[in-house]
Amino acid sequence: MAEQLNQELESPQVIVHKLDFLKSSGFISIGTILSLQQNGFPDIETLNACGVYSMVKPVNYNPEYFSPSEAKDNGNVIAPWDIERLTRKWVDDADILYYGLAGANSPRSLKSRLKDLVNHSMGFVTDRGPHKGGEIIWQLSGYENFEIWVLATGNPPAPRILEEKLIRQFYQSTGKLPFANRQF
Repeated sequence: MAEQLNQELESPQVIVHKLDFLKSSGFISIGTILSLQQNGFPDIETLNACGVYSMVKPVNYNPEYFSPSEAKDNGNVIAPWDIERLTRKWVDDADILYYGLAGANSPRSLKSRLKDLVNHSMGFVTDRGPHKGGEIIWQLSGYENFEIWVLATGNPPAPRILEEKLIRQFYQSTGKLPFANRQF
């Protein structure tokens, strides 16, 4: 499925900022941040592979932001942004808030990477992470209701190649990077 998706992303008409794209491209929902915090991860083979993942906002979600001091008090944002900067970064018409990967340079499972993400959301952090990429997501009120979608790929460099294509296509469609991504 990931190989076919790589080919489809060559077309500028692919709308990668909407939930329907994930559904039609073979991504699998593994639950909300809250359900993963409380219940752990589902027992599915996909999570044992390298791959890409996405974080999706709920339908009709309107962003409200934690201030830098509130984010620091929450304990899950290492380097918070001011609200004005977060507001400029928001992508109005996008369902997708973030694209990430597991297995950039060496084989790493989606489950391992996403455990880092969930631990970071709960405030189990050091000055380096464990999942510093995309951490401004935790400055959005209601982040515990954001849903995680996953897609297995081959071993490296496949996850990085696909993630970069997804982010570039997102940028071509919206004129911005996904909310919590800072680079291609």
